[in-house]
Amino acid sequence: MQNYLLLKHGGGYILGIIPHPDPSVDPLSAAHRNLNNLPEEQEFLCMYSNTYLAWDTLKSCYEKYSTWLPKENDFLTIMMLNVMSDDLPHIQNHIMDALSTSSSTNAYGPSNIRAPLDVEQQLINTEKMKGSGDLAMMATGKGG
Repeated sequence: MQNYLLLKHGGGYILGIIPHPDPSVDPLSAAHRNLNNLPEEQEFLCMYSNTYLAWDTLKSCYEKYSTWLPKENDFLTIMMLNVMSDDLPHIQNHIMDALSTSSSTNAYGPSNIRAPLDVEQQLINTEKMKGSGDLAMMATGKGG
């Protein structure tokens, strides 16, 4: 792994040549650097003399955590809910109820959110048409 990092210009980190990123300037890089330099991982890796076994073990360990990370659809759902908060709180509440009862086998996401938004848009369009029809009838003198 060390040879690979050296070949890919990442060896500066493992050799200690690249300074620790300033958290006030680049907090994300500083956090990643801190996580990558945890003493527990260094002690863990010392047990392996075979790079493949060390890599495979680390990979399987971190893959367990990656299942907890939000997926793209999760972020899209969150964004859609945030956009609704001011103008469509009734739909947002309906969706939040549906999300609370969803599961991994019966997931509720962006494609499900579109249906109540479509219904809301149809109601808005109907109200506009109804209002414009009243105006047209009043303009022709046929309105009451």
